[in-house]
Amino acid sequence: MAVDPKVSHAFMLSELADVGELGERYGWKLRVRESEPHFEVTMRAHTEELFILDVCCANYRELPPYFEFVHPDTKERGTPKAYPFKDNGDSFFHTAPCICAPFNRKAYKFAFPNAPHGDWPYGNGEWATSNANGYDWSNVSRLGDMLMVIQKRLSDPRYYNRRMAA
Repeated sequence: MAVDPKVSHAFMLSELADVGELGERYGWKLRVRESEPHFEVTMRAHTEELFILDVCCANYRELPPYFEFVHPDTKERGTPKAYPFKDNGDSFFHTAPCICAPFNRKAYKFAFPNAPHGDWPYGNGEWATSNANGYDWSNVSRLGDMLMVIQKRLSDPRYYNRRMAA
């Protein structure tokens, strides 16, 4: 079932209204599309590298948003050069490339053929209450929470040390 784009846009705006203080603390720059369920946010890693996340919230909250990194210089979308990485076997910044979490539509094979997961439930909002990999993802079911998890990874040398590709 498709969600009316106006409804998805309203959910998105409502949740983004709560990220103001977090965004200020971390220096995020949000650019929200006026009439589409779509936004972009820039973030910085602990290395001061700039990362741009393009977030599509079509059919949100029935389906999770679609997060895609965009290279800040070349504007390439979804390439290893645009993605963060950590050489420790942690798969959050997955080599597919994608953010491997139930809150990211790109982690699901139905949305992205190279995605790591065909086994996670997603439709009818199931993604928002996921216990994938033994973690209670319901704590990361609003846009501000999702952005914060990503920022925490970028801010911590234990979870981020370079781009996936030069």
